[in-house]
Amino acid sequence: MRFMYLFIVFCIFCACENNPKSIVLDSSGNINSISVVIDENIWNSRLGDSIKDFFSSSVYGLPQPEPKFTLNYIPINVFSGFVTRSRSILMIKLSNTNRIQFLDDTYARPQKMVVVEGKDLNQIITSFNDKKDSIISVFKETELKEKMRRIEKSLYKTDAVEKTLKVKLNFPSSYRIAKLDSNFIWIRRDISSGSLNLLICRNLNDRQPLILRDSISKAHIPGPIDGTFMKTDYEYIASSNVFESEEKLIEETRGLWDVEKQFMGGPFINQKIKTENKEEVVMLDAFLFAPGEAKRDYLFELEAIMRTFNIISD
Repeated sequence: MRFMYLFIVFCIFCACENNPKSIVLDSSGNINSISVVIDENIWNSRLGDSIKDFFSSSVYGLPQPEPKFTLNYIPINVFSGFVTRSRSILMIKLSNTNRIQFLDDTYARPQKMVVVEGKDLNQIITSFNDKKDSIISVFKETELKEKMRRIEKSLYKTDAVEKTLKVKLNFPSSYRIAKLDSNFIWIRRDISSGSLNLLICRNLNDRQPLILRDSISKAHIPGPIDGTFMKTDYEYIASSNVFESEEKLIEETRGLWDVEKQFMGGPFINQKIKTENKEEVVMLDAFLFAPGEAKRDYLFELEAIMRTFNIISD
């Protein structure tokens, strides 16, 4: 019996040795946080300054400056144990090789680790600058997927949404449906100082995104007193980007909204979506009102919800 027990333990040990991923632990860390593993001298050099400036640059479309990522500095000589389980890791180190590696689930799961190596500081700076846009895109995608995973832990039952509006959308049970009909839905989550909101409107005419946005908000999103409504703040220059995703052409606009003659406003993300056959125009509009609070992570939550949107085929 004792021999059998030892044999089983031995088999398990061998299986783990042959398949290291079988014992990989869960990753950890706050959303939009990056652990920067780097020698102290490099961290305090011009390369360190470039890393801080790049990843901590302000998120466009917020009323007050907030960094894209929160950076956690970890000296390379103490990178072991619990700190290796960070979900997003940027490692910078001197070596005999000039290269950049994008690694998955090395110490934990899910985990994205980017390792930038160089024979000297100048080479590392060159490599980092060449790939920094790709690096930040990889980390943002990692964080979006993690936020979507967390959302799925407690989902709102969307049967009514799917039946009435013919769309799929994953959003947390902390949200509620403020309005729903065959072409429109407004979901919102109340917070201590305001609310997080997402609109979806189907069967629209193909017009300029902000014109569409203002017409929808005028019809559906009233202000605090009669005759007022949410509108785009045109004094703030909105940014636009066009991309394709899952057979949909998406025109995304980020900017600020306000209510005329009222001290109300905040950031928004607007997506005008054309289906592949171009027969339908759909608009998603995420906006939040959170005076006196940091807004980056609230807006990121809405962006993650938007990512789950899909039209149900007839």
